[in-house]
Amino acid sequence: MVAECLAKSPVHDLWERAHLTEENEPFYRMACDFILGTLQPSVAEPILDAGCGPCIHAIRLARRGYKIQGVDFSETVLEKARLKIQEAGLKESIQIRREDLTALSFADNSFRHVWCWGVLMHIPEVEKAIAELSRVTRPGGHVVLSMVNSHSLQAVITMLKTRLGFGKFPQLVHFCRTAPGYEYWTQSGAGTHLTRHCHIRWVISEFQKQGLWVRTHVAGQFTEQFLKFPPGRIRRMIHGWNHFWFQRIRIPFFSFGNILILEKRRGGNPPV
Repeated sequence: MVAECLAKSPVHDLWERAHLTEENEPFYRMACDFILGTLQPSVAEPILDAGCGPCIHAIRLARRGYKIQGVDFSETVLEKARLKIQEAGLKESIQIRREDLTALSFADNSFRHVWCWGVLMHIPEVEKAIAELSRVTRPGGHVVLSMVNSHSLQAVITMLKTRLGFGKFPQLVHFCRTAPGYEYWTQSGAGTHLTRHCHIRWVISEFQKQGLWVRTHVAGQFTEQFLKFPPGRIRRMIHGWNHFWFQRIRIPFFSFGNILILEKRRGGNPPV
């Protein structure tokens, strides 16, 4: 059911309207610069953008000189991505194709760097996706993740309101606590959709089973409460706070968004 929903356009249109906006672009630029500054990847090696969507992040990376292999489950969103890539003049830098993150067709150790932004929280079989992302990452390489933190202030308040019957999700049909996190299952005209507020320690533990260990763990956006307000002063203030938290504080525990960079250790051994 989730696969059918993700294959359709409406859910991707909703994400794009909410997150891939001009207001969010400064944060994405800062996050991208921080990640690239940490990893310092070679432009000679392609980066896998796993769950690339309309390729906004792939285009951002390609404009910095990197070659990108983008994959997504939805052929509908890949059509949009092809148009955006063509408009950006980056057809030589970005290759895209349809893939299922729980069963990637790439060989083991295919990529030195894997980018997976805001994707694992929507995959029911998240353990399989983690195993696949780990499998295609080369020893010495890295997986970059952005995900929602279940222990953040915003996530905890959302969970409590949902349990009390005042949930954030008006089309909610099922809510449960699982090992990977708090799962909100919603039903709309597009179908059944999963949003998971992730237990970050569980995610880290699952990657450790695959031989990947945390190299860097920082806050992303502190809150997404800007989505509740129309464009204007309040939204600008929230974005300003998000930028301050990311640039100056970076403590991930309280932050709604978390960014993790995990390194695949040779032999699967933990760092000394």
